[in-house]
Amino acid sequence: MDELEKAITLAGGVGLLAELIGSRQSVVSNWRARGNVSAEGCADMERALKGAVTCEALRPDLRWLRMADAAWPWHPQGRPVLDVAEPAKVAA
Repeated sequence: MDELEKAITLAGGVGLLAELIGSRQSVVSNWRARGNVSAEGCADMERALKGAVTCEALRPDLRWLRMADAAWPWHPQGRPVLDVAEPAKVAA
């Protein structure tokens, strides 16, 4: 969960990260405790931190695709979307 810690540090703390992504501090604290950020949280963090952390780094267990989107200029392939047609492959 190094990427979540990186996001927390870049934001200036758990509360500030929560504020940046429009969530509650308890949500971010729960992700930290569980070691698992929600898929929606990944996209919110990537957007709020302008790509300093990516969805792929936050949740490598999920299958992420990218769609061209001018609102995501920091990533050459655009915004993240989940590939729900194919189940995620979990590393053994």
